[in-house]
Amino acid sequence: AQPQTGAQPQTPPQAAQPARPQRQQPSRPPGEKAEPIFITVETDKKSAYVNEQVTLSVKFFTSVPLTSNPQYVPPSLKGLLAEDLPPVRSGETDIGGTRYFFNEIKTALFGLQDGQAVIGEARIIAQLQGAHTLDPMDPSFFQKFFSMSMGQGRTHEVASKAQPLKVLPLPDGAPEGFNGAVGNYIIAASADRKELKTGEALTLAVSVSGKGHLNTITAPALPDTSAFRYYDTASSYSLTKHQDVVGGKKVFTTVMIPRAEGRQVIPPVRFSFFNPETKSYQTAETGAIEVNVLRGDPSATAYSFVGGSGGGDIKTISSDIRYLSRRMGVPAPSRLAQALTGNPAHNALPLLLLLGSLAYARLRDGLLADPRRLRWRKAFASAMRRRDEAGKAAEAGDYPKAVGILYDSLTRYLSDKTGDDIESFTLKRTLEHIKRRFPKTGDFSLGEIRTLWEQLEFFHFSSSAINRENTSDLVSKYVVLLEILEKEFDGK
Repeated sequence: AQPQTGAQPQTPPQAAQPARPQRQQPSRPPGEKAEPIFITVETDKKSAYVNEQVTLSVKFFTSVPLTSNPQYVPPSLKGLLAEDLPPVRSGETDIGGTRYFFNEIKTALFGLQDGQAVIGEARIIAQLQGAHTLDPMDPSFFQKFFSMSMGQGRTHEVASKAQPLKVLPLPDGAPEGFNGAVGNYIIAASADRKELKTGEALTLAVSVSGKGHLNTITAPALPDTSAFRYYDTASSYSLTKHQDVVGGKKVFTTVMIPRAEGRQVIPPVRFSFFNPETKSYQTAETGAIEVNVLRGDPSATAYSFVGGSGGGDIKTISSDIRYLSRRMGVPAPSRLAQALTGNPAHNALPLLLLLGSLAYARLRDGLLADPRRLRWRKAFASAMRRRDEAGKAAEAGDYPKAVGILYDSLTRYLSDKTGDDIESFTLKRTLEHIKRRFPKTGDFSLGEIRTLWEQLEFFHFSSSAINRENTSDLVSKYVVLLEILEKEFDGK
């Protein structure tokens, strides 16, 4: 649903006498002159909360025949989203002794933000039959007769007045995890399989259904668990408009991969919303889902995205002693010692070496006492070594392994820099954590992390799409990203 900016004429069905008329009595100020055609615009509420439905009713009345279907120009909307509520209703009513036929068009409106919203004027352009008196003896009788039957007449336009609508802010006291959902909903969750092997994936489907504007609902936060790794969530929804109330069902699907074998539990998923009927916040919850994870084939994959490595047992092919040199002579260390002792100035060298060793030992002890600092210092060098491994795998034609090494290197690098286990985070949570840990990280860098992460995950599930060109491109992007992050993480 998108805001209507009303200007293109639409053509509703022609007002005609229905088989089962609806008897309605619109209000009109006493003494007001009866018009041949007029329009009314009404809402079922004068104020509503943000994202709460307001039903708009536009009625067009006519007491005279029309020569063609009228043109309807819907009202422009300020600060509101609109959702049509078909079908167009038709009926007849009696107003002050005059019989009127009417068409009614309904629309569901939703306030975008608190404040004053505006429903602009609605317009109807109709063609009325002209008051012609035909003389059968007139030479132009047939021309005038057929002209009238072809729909010619005078144009008449009517318009409503603009109406304000007060949009109320949601009250304080929203529960944790509330993302702005307004309506009345229930939540359910299911897994597409209850048994799988390590390295395999399952799909978790979380559905939110009920009355409300589903377009504004975002995915419920999945519970933190070390038993599974989450991938990004996709959504789909079906809309219903039963008895002019917008609702339906929205389904969020997430791919999950277990981290260990055994009986694993997916914790309950919670979804909070504001119910305008009770004027209170409510929280719905799914049940826990238990799955059985069996041990997979360790030789099925050479590299895994979820840690560890594949491959069979190591088999010794042969062993041998390879001599580096058969030449006899004074060993190199002895020759170096003779050269040093021959010059008195070189006697200070052992002292310098001792001082350097002490300084190194002190630095090493400090790093060992602070493992996070040690991981921080070695993160870039370790990532570059893994980059080289990925490059070698790509040169050997093992592109899935190269992509796997890059992904593992990226998550390890971010884990070393943040001091947390990024491998257990979703992409969204990772970006939020980096921004919180390093406030100076720019949107460009976060966007590059997202792009590289998503590309690596895509090739993981679509290994047939990997080739030398895109693998080389991923390696190059990774190196550039590392250099950018090093500067931003160091605050330079």
